[in-house]
Amino acid sequence: MTKRDKSIERFLSCPKDYEWRELVKLLQGFGYEVREGSGSRKKFRCAGRADICLHEPHPKPTVKLYILRLVRHQLQEEGLL
Repeated sequence: MTKRDKSIERFLSCPKDYEWRELVKLLQGFGYEVREGSGSRKKFRCAGRADICLHEPHPKPTVKLYILRLVRHQLQEEGLL
């Protein structure tokens, strides 16, 4: 099992300690690029796919469970998972 496979498996399990940096790395692995918005807003863009717009969590880097589910749904809709 590769690092990427392990990363995807961890993401799909929706752990409570999933960090922002892990999510960014995962989405970049699918070809998304991070675009800075105002404040903590981030937009993940990939040609031919719908944008994923999120707020970077702060002060703690832990991503909320509903965000993980939202991103998972979006990636499934795009046929990436």
